[in-house]
Amino acid sequence: MPSKSKLDQLADFLASLPEENNAMLVEEVNGFLTAIVTCPEMIKPSEWLPHIWSRTGDPQQSPDHRSLDQAQMVLNLVMDHYNDIARSLLPDSEWAYVPLISEQKGTGALVPLFWALGFKRALDLWQVRWLPLVGSGDEEALAAMSELRSLIATCDGSSKLPDEEQDLIWSESPERISECVETLAFWRLENSAVAPVSAQAAFRNVGRNDPCPCGSGRKYKKCHGAN
Repeated sequence: MPSKSKLDQLADFLASLPEENNAMLVEEVNGFLTAIVTCPEMIKPSEWLPHIWSRTGDPQQSPDHRSLDQAQMVLNLVMDHYNDIARSLLPDSEWAYVPLISEQKGTGALVPLFWALGFKRALDLWQVRWLPLVGSGDEEALAAMSELRSLIATCDGSSKLPDEEQDLIWSESPERISECVETLAFWRLENSAVAPVSAQAAFRNVGRNDPCPCGSGRKYKKCHGAN
């Protein structure tokens, strides 16, 4: 019997965690880490790892490993996947970035739901770290982010688009995700030396009823303007 792939091993480990943790599925991890890799500002593993193991990100819900060897093995599985995503998004990579999307049983149709929810999780947790891109004015990068947010809204039920447009977004998602993610990764590589946009500068002259500059989709008064 062939040995299981690293992704299958990671999926099995995540499924073995206590149900009350509500740990991520492996497709969610893929979307989550893709957002981490493409984020304009670096997010340390110590910040994002707890959110893989539990919905709350509570360090106390970290896995109770049987041994140090198991703990190291699981950490290697996650970091290897992170590094695989990062390598696939380098300009000279011999591998193309491909999102991990599950297939619907019976039909074989691709379902981007869990990938999108994982990507959204990282956006929601570290909104401010995306401000350099939001404030850049780069039309291509902002269009890519807008397209991914449209997919997320279609997946989580918050989209206000007509059903026909949502169906189109859903059906085209595997190819469009790859292109949008590559655009965000290219922007990050091109602008990594640029000083981060301060929150004060990004929110200057924003009206209370305007969309929040953080990209959450909420009105400013209901988001960062509430503080």
